[in-house]
Amino acid sequence: MSEPKKTAAVFGASGLIGSEVVKLLAADTKYEKVKLFTRRPLHINLPSVEEHIIDFNKIDQYAEEIRADHVFCCLGTTAKKTPDRKIYENIDLHWPVNISQVCKRNGSEAFTVISSIGANPDSSAFYLRTKGLMEKGVLHSEVSKTIIVRPSFLLGRRAESRFGEGFAISVAGLFSFIMVGHLKKYKPIQAFEVARAMIFAANHDTGKSIFESHELLHLV
Repeated sequence: MSEPKKTAAVFGASGLIGSEVVKLLAADTKYEKVKLFTRRPLHINLPSVEEHIIDFNKIDQYAEEIRADHVFCCLGTTAKKTPDRKIYENIDLHWPVNISQVCKRNGSEAFTVISSIGANPDSSAFYLRTKGLMEKGVLHSEVSKTIIVRPSFLLGRRAESRFGEGFAISVAGLFSFIMVGHLKKYKPIQAFEVARAMIFAANHDTGKSIFESHELLHLV
């Protein structure tokens, strides 16, 4: 007997990794429905995809719509786009944690979230501290399976260019051949590879909750 089809929910579908997650889920026969939760219409015309326009600050109001077997949280912003630190913390910390709490109450099978290389709740760096606190919060929600991925510099076609990040990626690419041992996790990684690993981890018993960037390449 074949396994029942699953429903997936994606938050942050317009981003570099989120858009790859959507494409892979829509092409995966294990999923019969892919729910996208966004602040504005994305107009993705795929048979299994349905869009939900929501207010992320009132996430509890959408608990019924969020019901899904596997939830993929790809939310995130940048200091350039969001200079207000309170708003930044909402997007990168509070929204993912609140979503994970809804998923726990809904009985979701897996919650997978994008963090960052170097995430640490005790870091003196605002960005890394925010990501570390987010990780702590989603793990505390105790969804049956919580998966945290910490990608390094992302490769892929973005909607907007980021000069500083692009420069760092170029430098990392030039020296990637010497990135061995504890430096392996700093190698640039394709957004597609991160998305593929997230979906694989949601569907398999990986035996761990947090994956560094280089570990994602060996999952699939």
